[in-house]
Amino acid sequence: VKMRVWLTLVGVAALVPPSPPQRRGPLGAVVDPSVSKDVAATTFYFWFFGGSGAAGIGAAQIPKVLSRWAETQALAGQGRSLGGETLDVPAALLGYPEALCIADLKKVVGCKSSVATMISNGPKDRYLAQKGYLTYEAFVVANSGAYPLAVRAVFDSFVGGAAEPEVAQERLDSYNADFDNTFKDA
Repeated sequence: VKMRVWLTLVGVAALVPPSPPQRRGPLGAVVDPSVSKDVAATTFYFWFFGGSGAAGIGAAQIPKVLSRWAETQALAGQGRSLGGETLDVPAALLGYPEALCIADLKKVVGCKSSVATMISNGPKDRYLAQKGYLTYEAFVVANSGAYPLAVRAVFDSFVGGAAEPEVAQERLDSYNADFDNTFKDA
């Protein structure tokens, strides 16, 4: 009996007997004659409905993502930018409608309020806000005089929806300590 050598995922050689000739079904799919029709049907339904469930969850997120993107794009031109040098990364690559000015970002990063103060002074209209997380809305209130697109960009560097207070404070502190090396890498 001839044996073939196969490499497994861990890199160990295994001796495998040759497989029997493959039988093809009407659509060209390989048919394994050792699997009964009942097992094949059960497996099909499991993977079909499992896959469509994941697709349903993913499809439900598409409108949310597009809405968030539209909200970010609508920030273009709102407020007054401080101008000056911009980030080296193209704005479109980051998903923003225009280039982010470093002076605007530094103003947001240099906000005098602590994250705990932002959370306590921010609106509590969302579940995570009530549970003590920093929401975008609370971050906007704390940075009311800053350029709105810069506020969005700094908040996005924490997380997309709501940030853990410790993470947000740690990031703001690190941005303040060394803006050029920390924020640009976030």
